[in-house]
Amino acid sequence: MEALKFYSFRSLISFVTLFKISKTPLLLKKKLKGFIHRILMPRGSQYVSDPELEVGWEKHILQAGGKSICLMSKSPVGAARGIVILSHPYLSQAKQFFLKNGHADLYLALGFRVIVYDFNGFGESPFVNFAYAEDLRLVGQYVLASYPGQKIIGHGISFGASHTINYSTYQDHVFSQIIVENCLDSNLSYYKKRNIRLHYLMLGIMKIFPGVNKDHSYEESVSRVIKISDMLLIYNEDDDLTTIAMGKKIMQNSASKSRLEIFKGQHLNALRDNRERYKQILNSFLLPA
Repeated sequence: MEALKFYSFRSLISFVTLFKISKTPLLLKKKLKGFIHRILMPRGSQYVSDPELEVGWEKHILQAGGKSICLMSKSPVGAARGIVILSHPYLSQAKQFFLKNGHADLYLALGFRVIVYDFNGFGESPFVNFAYAEDLRLVGQYVLASYPGQKIIGHGISFGASHTINYSTYQDHVFSQIIVENCLDSNLSYYKKRNIRLHYLMLGIMKIFPGVNKDHSYEESVSRVIKISDMLLIYNEDDDLTTIAMGKKIMQNSASKSRLEIFKGQHLNALRDNRERYKQILNSFLLPA
């Protein structure tokens, strides 16, 4: 968000207005779109890979619709009880967040095959557009084709949680259950909290390009999820970004059976600060007696 210090609100609106002009050359449109992405999502270009974390993982590049989505998979010891697709938060670590913080190891220990991937514009997936739920659709289709007949669960954290919800409104989504952790009620809440100038910029961009922030209200999107048997919501007591109040609104609006679990700690730290309880909650949700 620091990039906003170098650009006035008026000049940014001028850029996106130019982008809207139909006669603007395609290459220029692509560059302007990339410029908007760098302003709105600067962490996406700050990825630094740690190769040691990826030892033992299989890497694939999924290509469709002009996108190249980097995905990695790892199988548990013995027969898998199902598959978990992990969708990363808005951090420069991208998919490696789950490798660094223990989520992947926890699911492997519970007997699940684990899939991690980079949204386009993050990690090893080049930026194409803001249709992040479509990235998850591409991953879901690959997993369904590769492991037919297996139960598939979605677990998204923060940024990844919001797109897990949106993807779960698609008729062809592959999830039977989803875990929504530290999810905003709306993208606008993030911008308003983190940078008021970005908040007003986004309001302007949304008027010019409704698709840039399409389905940004997750408390509304969750009312349209389909074919989800259970939804687990995870929030943190000391989180002032994705608050417990937001989690309650999402649960109240959910079209599927939902439960809310509140953990100690700050944003993104539910597993780190509550490892045993976190494991117990996941185990009871995914592997009921």
